[in-house]
Amino acid sequence: MDEIERRIRHARPASGHRDLPLTDRAKRELGELIIADGAQGTARQVAFRRRRRAWVFVPAAAAAVAVAVVVGTIALWPSSAPEALTPTPTPATASTGTSATSSDAMRALADGTSYDFIPHHSNEELAETADVVVSGSVVKIQPGPTYGRFDDDFSDMETVVVTITASTVAKGDIAEGAELNVVLYTSAHSDLDAWNAALPEGTGVAVYLTKMSSERPAVPEDSGIDAEGLEAFEGIDLYATGPQGFAVQTEGNTILWPWTDVTRDGSINEALPGGSAVGVLTAEEAAKVDVED
Repeated sequence: MDEIERRIRHARPASGHRDLPLTDRAKRELGELIIADGAQGTARQVAFRRRRRAWVFVPAAAAAVAVAVVVGTIALWPSSAPEALTPTPTPATASTGTSATSSDAMRALADGTSYDFIPHHSNEELAETADVVVSGSVVKIQPGPTYGRFDDDFSDMETVVVTITASTVAKGDIAEGAELNVVLYTSAHSDLDAWNAALPEGTGVAVYLTKMSSERPAVPEDSGIDAEGLEAFEGIDLYATGPQGFAVQTEGNTILWPWTDVTRDGSINEALPGGSAVGVLTAEEAAKVDVED
């Protein structure tokens, strides 16, 4: 058992129920551990989410389950040489055929979840880590697999599967109009109704995706990670994304990255390679946040 997991267990009430909130002491100690453990740039990204009191951390260096399955960690992203990218036009108006959603509703989905991740300061750099990069619109949302260690229910993390239709393909062997199924981790503050309300059919999105395994491990020795409910998606390709790899068209012709809490002006295609809308703060923006905090 690693230090962070040990502290979480001791910080919960005697019942040990994993859905109960952490104590104030646990929150403070988690923040101290993550800042001490992460690289300076990574810790800075965690700090951006800390200011929104999102204390359910998933640090990549802290838990084996996070390294293996959590979207946003390097383990899910390919290390092979990237294929050539196709620059995408960046129109000044919102993409046709898509609609905008509420930024407040999207931020509510992200509350309670925070990721330790390596930021990429251009969309081209981010695309090099992905198998597929597209923009498109939401088709439907359904419950997804539950990931966690075989021997520890404490580590279980529920997901939803967001199905999107690709309208612009910037990378990957994907046809325009194809449907892609994206696995996103949920927090204790969100349910399926909240997801459907925040991401209604037709909402414009831009995603940087990595193909996930479609086979549920039979025994712990296969990976150490279980994927309960994965059999319901037999024959269906599932994709993971990172906190910087999921952007949503929101009201007022703006783009929101809910898991990095960054907003940019423009249409959703500007979040693709060739576009100027990037889902992390610049050094200057980060310095201002530090001063405000």
